[in-house]
Amino acid sequence: MKKIVIFGSYNGSSIGDIALLLGLISSVKRVEPECQITVLTTQKIGLKQEINALHGYDIKNIDEVCIFRNKADYKGLKNKFKFYALRLYQKVFNKSVVNKVKVKNILNNADHLIIGGGNLIMDLFPQWPLILNSIIEVANINKIRYSFVGIGAAPISTPL
Repeated sequence: MKKIVIFGSYNGSSIGDIALLLGLISSVKRVEPECQITVLTTQKIGLKQEINALHGYDIKNIDEVCIFRNKADYKGLKNKFKFYALRLYQKVFNKSVVNKVKVKNILNNADHLIIGGGNLIMDLFPQWPLILNSIIEVANINKIRYSFVGIGAAPISTPL
């Protein structure tokens, strides 16, 4: 069974991004009906519920995985301090918030990475080029082929 991973700025707050994602999943499933699809999200979006609401049935072999480090991942007071220290480091040194270990594990056995949807290169969101770069770095290390399907709006007027 083929394993396809989809990445974009999917966080549930943009109806347009979710619509593009659902269309992308639908297109992939038409070509490879039995493939395993994993969507890398910035936070839980309830993807299976969205698909069920749209189609009226559950589509098999689809998962969503949040790849950002978030407070809920850090249990206990000591670990909460680690989380806040990490976030401060990321902000001060302009580093990505992507959990690269989690992304590496997901891409480990993937056949292809599809990058699409969201404003991944729009300078209104200056962190997104860093986040996109983190995902591509992990894909390159894992020797995973990737394609850009649609990455959002421009202009690019920042040095990033």
